[in-house]
Amino acid sequence: MKLGVLILVALLLVCQIARANETEPPMNAEPYTTIAKKNVGQAELKEAINKLGLPVNESGHFWSQIANDQQYSNFHRKSAVFQLFRRHVRAGMNLSEFAHLLERPIWLRPEDVQLVDVLDGKIPVDLVAQDTVFVIKVLPQSGKEVSSIYLRIHGKVSKKSLLSLIWDGDQGDIDDMNIVQIGYSDFK
Repeated sequence: MKLGVLILVALLLVCQIARANETEPPMNAEPYTTIAKKNVGQAELKEAINKLGLPVNESGHFWSQIANDQQYSNFHRKSAVFQLFRRHVRAGMNLSEFAHLLERPIWLRPEDVQLVDVLDGKIPVDLVAQDTVFVIKVLPQSGKEVSSIYLRIHGKVSKKSLLSLIWDGDQGDIDDMNIVQIGYSDFK
């Protein structure tokens, strides 16, 4: 009986280790080593990102760490923000999970988050009366086209509440609200 329990425990441990290895690839493997290099060129970075497959194996922390590190180029950080959103933010995610994923983003300034309440052109998400749409300008630079991410959130959310949740973890009454739709306007 004791031998059977020991074998069962050993099998569970082996399965748990195998599952952990499946979900988080070693960050010293390609293409992650290239993506993590601070001096990688734009073409090489794009090529490495294009090699990433599905399902998503890396944690959101990998991308947040690059996006928040000012030693990387603006292009590199912007690419990391877009990969963080494209690979880890999903419709149905609640705002508390979203804020946790962003890891108190230093790349995001208050003036780069805008509430979209009047449609003045085409946007990549639906504008629905009962929902809130925000546009996040990603590391904008003077004189260059602005790359943006659009979030449609089910229900009404103020910019102040969203930013408070993202930076301070102040959950208020919005932490369980869900992202309904995500859209991108990416100009590199």
